[in-house]
Amino acid sequence: MVIIFWTLLDQAGVSHLVEMARLPIGLGADGKDRIIGTVMPVMKPEDMPAVWDKTMDMEKHLDFHDALFVDVGHGVP
Repeated sequence: MVIIFWTLLDQAGVSHLVEMARLPIGLGADGKDRIIGTVMPVMKPEDMPAVWDKTMDMEKHLDFHDALFVDVGHGVP
């Protein structure tokens, strides 16, 4: 499993630090790799809005910060 931290720009051009967690689960029926993943904003609890209403464009700007690799045990591809 890998946890990656990126800064992304929203629709207004404001940058946000986000955490992306990715867990490989193997090949799909088409032979391509499959992953289970999440994308979460990294904010202090008091700064987190009740509803996240930002549109992030993954194609425009990604600023890599760090990656953490987690050994989740035997059998994970």
